[in-house]
Amino acid sequence: MTVLTRVAAVALTLLLAACASLAASTGSTAEQVAADVHTQAQTAYLTSEAALNGSPKSALRVVLEESERHVTDALTELEQLQGDHTELTSLAEDTLRAVRDLKTAVADDDRAAIETAGAAATAAADGLEAWSALL
Repeated sequence: MTVLTRVAAVALTLLLAACASLAASTGSTAEQVAADVHTQAQTAYLTSEAALNGSPKSALRVVLEESERHVTDALTELEQLQGDHTELTSLAEDTLRAVRDLKTAVADDDRAAIETAGAAATAAADGLEAWSALL
């Protein structure tokens, strides 16, 4: 894979995350938080694929740090919301764990751990979709 292809893969990941975050602008605050966390879970999965295809670590690190910040902010927002958001909080924590695990795996060049973190991110995204479907 050429450097240009790798950079394009990272750019595509960022573009998808930006587009998906636009969808988070409607609905209740909890729904908006869920949409943002879902975007970050999907971004983590796409980043794991980019890592397995040899994208530059420095670019992947930037994407993952931004995802980590978004999910951390989402968890802070959930703490401030009234009502029971236990399931959504748990899914956001799962997403944060997947992002952090992926960040470590990418830094360590651990392909098995990258695959595991990518799968965890997908599971979190699936859980968030199921949560949203119940609304």
